[in-house]
Amino acid sequence: MNALYDICRCWRSILARLEPRRILAKPGLRAAALVFILGPSLSGCFGFYGQAARGQSEILLKQRSLVAAANDPSTSAKTREKLRQVQRIRIFADRRLALEVGDNYGSYADLERESVVWNVMAAPEFSLKPKTWCYPIAGCVGYRGFFSEGDADRLVAQLQAQGYDVYSGGVDAYSTLGFLKDPVLNTFLDKSDVELASLLFHELAHARFYLKGDTAFNESYATAVEYAGLKLWLQERGDGTTFARYQQYEEAIAQFRALVRQTRAELAQLYRQPLPTQDMRARKQAIISSLRDRYQRAKPGLHGVSFDKWFFSDINNAKLNSVATYEDLVPGFTTMLARCNQDFPCFYAAVERLSRRPKSERDALLRNLGQAVTRD
Repeated sequence: MNALYDICRCWRSILARLEPRRILAKPGLRAAALVFILGPSLSGCFGFYGQAARGQSEILLKQRSLVAAANDPSTSAKTREKLRQVQRIRIFADRRLALEVGDNYGSYADLERESVVWNVMAAPEFSLKPKTWCYPIAGCVGYRGFFSEGDADRLVAQLQAQGYDVYSGGVDAYSTLGFLKDPVLNTFLDKSDVELASLLFHELAHARFYLKGDTAFNESYATAVEYAGLKLWLQERGDGTTFARYQQYEEAIAQFRALVRQTRAELAQLYRQPLPTQDMRARKQAIISSLRDRYQRAKPGLHGVSFDKWFFSDINNAKLNSVATYEDLVPGFTTMLARCNQDFPCFYAAVERLSRRPKSERDALLRNLGQAVTRD
């Protein structure tokens, strides 16, 4: 959630000036101290975004040491084992992937809800251009994030009343990109061990390196680290079968994205035509119906992975925009890692050097590297 980039940067500067750690060390004063110290300052810093600051404050207030939570008899046995697995994954990420884990995911917070944030996306009825919201530091992004589902629902209603296609969905994890120490949350702790390792490798990669304003670069880089890290993690566990199943899952995801990409292309072509509103609506729905038909035909080749819930609920421009297609550059990053002989510090240094080049130049280089893999 890019808005948090701004929020956490301002928040961190406040914390540094006021040095509240001595107060926070006393549990009895913790909540009062946060409200007293952060309330007026955050409101002045963010204005409208105070809800995001309050949401992050809730996480801070509820988190406790990962070790303490894993050893607490009142914590369920299933949760304790998952937390111990997180500890093992963190150690692996630090030692084998050079991800400089530090205190990230060294604490645990039970938010007592299924999602940590809810993202709202919108687009005009006959356009795939997303509505954007702009932030002072992070720039403009195509969604608005809320820590309260009610706040998200209110914005959804406002946008729908304005005639927008709107989509809102819960998110189980996000990264503050190193500005704060991200905790383990109950919202993603029920994932399988493979999914949990994938998520942590991916988010820790973002904390290790992040290029402002280039989502495709950032997501492809983090995904390359995720894939390489997971393969190495499973190999060390002697579990090649699980990695093969994971690859099949990723192939299914790629097919899903390809279906959406094709539909977006068809709709983009439609929206360029000067048609009456009713004709435009009818053709739009015909294209969406065709998407569902193509999905049904593709299901036998999806390795048992089902996307029924997504395809057979409402589909509109905003929902289509929500499907990330930012991984075209992954093969290029994978080649960079291979050229470093799977040496991760070498790879991160190469990524940082590449990031200093103009966007068009670095994208072209990554695509060329990815094509070289395909030819090989």
